[in-house]
Amino acid sequence: MARPGKEVNGMTLIELLAVIGIIAVLAGISMPIISSMTKQSKITACGQNLRQIGAATSLYLADNQDTYMWAADPVEIKFIDSWNGELSRFADVIRQMPTFRDALFQYVKSPNIFSCPLDNGSAWYPTLENPPANRPSDFAAVGSSYCYNTILGIRSYRLSTVSQPSQVFVSADSFGHWHGNGRELTVERFYSEGSAASESFSRNVLFADLHLRAMDENQFKTVGSSSFDPFYKD
Repeated sequence: MARPGKEVNGMTLIELLAVIGIIAVLAGISMPIISSMTKQSKITACGQNLRQIGAATSLYLADNQDTYMWAADPVEIKFIDSWNGELSRFADVIRQMPTFRDALFQYVKSPNIFSCPLDNGSAWYPTLENPPANRPSDFAAVGSSYCYNTILGIRSYRLSTVSQPSQVFVSADSFGHWHGNGRELTVERFYSEGSAASESFSRNVLFADLHLRAMDENQFKTVGSSSFDPFYKD
């Protein structure tokens, strides 16, 4: 019981509810910001991984007479039977090739550079019509969140023979849709929406001159074609 003449210090129920309401509003405002900052930090880390892959590739080139890794994209090794065009002609060779991750292993400080922190697995592979709901990450499935331009290895190209290094990709995010604001490219969207679905399918791309660029799938096709002859010297 309070003594006569003494004020009771405390909060009324209305004041308490007001404070709780303010805290809830502030939390609602801050959570999207925190979430956005977290995703941005992962996007940055993913790009840094590609830069380290580029640095490792440069070291490999220096030790191997300027010749790119005799290696293949791990996804292409796993799904080579489903590819058409030039790659299919080299199917038997690609099956015997190491992954580019294995080829670069001695040049990287940690195998974790091949793991994108946003890698949540691929919803679409050429031979997967019904991908599992709880699919593994690409890193867990094939050992790398990043792909490799297998043509560089098959043809034993040298960096000095690349006439337009800013147009020839070396590595990129794999098939997972981890970046950009678009919806994920699933098998269903691919068949129902066609090329329109690809516009929201974004990936980071590392080029032979070591610059990075974010590209949608349609843009990537212009540099991801299996025929790069216009970009190479005779």
